[in-house]
Amino acid sequence: MRRVPPGTEPIRRYLINVPLHITGIWKICWGRDEYETGSIGAGIVIEPGVRAVVEIYDENSPKDPIRKTILNGKEIKLRNIEILNRLVSHRKSIIVNCTTPAPLGAGYGVSAALCIIYSLAINECTDIKRAVENAHLAEVKSLLGLGDVIAETYGGELEIRLRPGSPGTTGRIIKICYRKTYNILTTELRKKLYTDEMLRERYSDIVRNSDNLLRKIIEEPSLENFLYCSYMFSKLVRFIDDRLENMLQRVRKMILGYYAKKRVLVIVPEKNYLDEVYEHVRSIFRICRMFRLTREGLHVSALS
Repeated sequence: MRRVPPGTEPIRRYLINVPLHITGIWKICWGRDEYETGSIGAGIVIEPGVRAVVEIYDENSPKDPIRKTILNGKEIKLRNIEILNRLVSHRKSIIVNCTTPAPLGAGYGVSAALCIIYSLAINECTDIKRAVENAHLAEVKSLLGLGDVIAETYGGELEIRLRPGSPGTTGRIIKICYRKTYNILTTELRKKLYTDEMLRERYSDIVRNSDNLLRKIIEEPSLENFLYCSYMFSKLVRFIDDRLENMLQRVRKMILGYYAKKRVLVIVPEKNYLDEVYEHVRSIFRICRMFRLTREGLHVSALS
């Protein structure tokens, strides 16, 4: 593995925070190009998300700069990041060091968050609008995500995507924020389902069931209604089956609602039953993660 030469100091350092996004209902919308392609739908924006320290070094090698993306201590390679490398000509060496409590590829929008961060890094954190547009393009080209970039850029405890596309072009989003603070519990289901596989196998179910349920959320954007509509969508596109419902039967009266997206199971407990629901989920699935709704989107700050 090539490394930045010892003693080389970064010329700029940035701290970037990107929330995570778990959509509940979506409909894929293919546009004239990647910038107009995306999804309409609704989802929750949660924290903690992905926290990154970006280090930009002085020009190391005009022909072969060092570009490393590290996630939770391990260097990773992603299709969307490779697309960004081809898209943007950049000759400075970059190290992007990210941490997140959520796994990659499960449905939390981690891929999109990493793509946003890396796009900012190769733009040297100067042109945020262009960077997030390129991140959306890379996500669409790689079929890793169609609505996460715009949701994570703007934030909103509940976000509703009214028009598909990238931030700053055709994409339009509204943010719904609540007076109460809500904890979000998640775990991962065993069956792996990748985004491109999901689009192939369940495309017709998604298209057939999304419009009516999304319309109901727009008419009544309460968290309870979002959870109910997302639960119905999850059943109709076969993310939730009878076995999973039986596992959660004991805590049904202790929760506001639940739904599943890809491998992620999302549960919102009643405030007074947080501990009981947490222990029940952990006892069944071995892992239970805790998040909270956040209205904050992408945030970039320079480090001294």
